[in-house]
Amino acid sequence: MPVRPSVPTENVRPRAVPAPDAVPHAVARAPVDIAVLDDLRCDLGSVEPDAIVCDLLRIFLDSAASHIARIDALAQQRDAAAVAFEAHGLKGAAATMGAHRLAEVACLLEEAEHATAPVGADALVADLKAEFRLVAAWCAEHFPDSSKSPAPSRPAAS
Repeated sequence: MPVRPSVPTENVRPRAVPAPDAVPHAVARAPVDIAVLDDLRCDLGSVEPDAIVCDLLRIFLDSAASHIARIDALAQQRDAAAVAFEAHGLKGAAATMGAHRLAEVACLLEEAEHATAPVGADALVADLKAEFRLVAAWCAEHFPDSSKSPAPSRPAAS
């Protein structure tokens, strides 16, 4: 049985991650982390992993658009708890699909709405919408089938 090396827990500092604005344009990360989608392909192990990834992206994009529309409406109503709830759901879905920046903005919005005096929600909602447009455009470019509506299912033969 392999032995796992011990990892020191004392005096360990987390790695500093540059803010997205601090990353030079030439090395700025894509709106979707292709490595996450590659991992999904491998995990699926099906005959048509690309088709399934496209279906998952399509479902994600539809779901994210709904979350963002609800967040926008709830933010205008100043319903902080509901905004935080929707942002939390979007954060998880975005992270799962590799849309890390979208997940980060959703997380910031969730945290802002949990604060006793939420600040900047309108700006964060605008950032969320802008990042979603980038994610959707990236998906349309790299996975064209992800932006198409799914074919209607056929009724079962009787």
